[in-house]
Amino acid sequence: MTLRRRSLAFALACSLSCSLTGSLSAPLAFAAPPKPAPVDDDATRLKKEGDQAMLDLHYEDALRAYDASYALRANPALHYNRGRACEGLGRWSAALDAYEAFERDAPEELRAKVPGLPEHVREVKKRVTTLTLEVTTPGARVVLRDVVIGEAPFKDALRVNAGKAKLEVSADGYVTYSKELDLPGGEPLTVKVELSQKVTGGTLVVRCEPAATVTIDGKVAGSSPVETHVGAGTHAVTLSRDGYASRSTTVTVADGDRKETTLTLEAISGITSKWWFWTGVGVVAVGGAVMTYSLLSTRDAGKGDIAPGRISAPLFRFP
Repeated sequence: MTLRRRSLAFALACSLSCSLTGSLSAPLAFAAPPKPAPVDDDATRLKKEGDQAMLDLHYEDALRAYDASYALRANPALHYNRGRACEGLGRWSAALDAYEAFERDAPEELRAKVPGLPEHVREVKKRVTTLTLEVTTPGARVVLRDVVIGEAPFKDALRVNAGKAKLEVSADGYVTYSKELDLPGGEPLTVKVELSQKVTGGTLVVRCEPAATVTIDGKVAGSSPVETHVGAGTHAVTLSRDGYASRSTTVTVADGDRKETTLTLEAISGITSKWWFWTGVGVVAVGGAVMTYSLLSTRDAGKGDIAPGRISAPLFRFP
């Protein structure tokens, strides 16, 4: 009722009172105006929405409304309501947390309205495992039942639903840890996880005919055949052997690959195999034989017009 309407009602009441009392000289007594009905605030409205969602079995909507209401006003009764919603969703560990919060925060008169709660909490605990994870790799991501539960390390134990569960722990540069767990209800369990570093690169196998010294990226890897681990990428391979022409190639290896390459070396031909070498040798040999014959053979002195001791020119002249 607006202020104007209340004023009109007050005036009307005064006029009715005067007409009824006539000449009474005693002062009129008026009843106190009724208190205005309380207006629902957002916290109350959200709680009512959550209660209705629970009646409709829409547990996810109920939990969302209860959380929003509690964020506006920390009503301890909402802990119990949240617990019931979590139970409806099968989230037993979250339900247990909510019930324990209710037992801790709710005043005695409110707890008295739920007399069977301690026994109910004991039953809920049978569906929950207290899981301690000891992960040696800081920052590793932990996934349980396809839900990310956080990153290592964990300071406290985790409350999780009991039963079969797949645990996965992963981190960059490490092999993902995966294990099927059987989480015992109402009991603690400790799982230790040590991640192994990933081995990057692949295997390179080099064969050669005939056997030769293998050099990979400038470093001698041994005599062929050679099988060695190399990093991912392109690698320079060189094969060498005395008496043979060296050969070089490149091989690209990806992570997890096994690459094989086979090369053949060609023998280096010697100087005695060249045609010009034997032609030159033949000419020199013939010339030497002629010279030798000339020096060793004797002839009678001939007659001529050049006096002895006057010859200065060589016996043979080569062009």
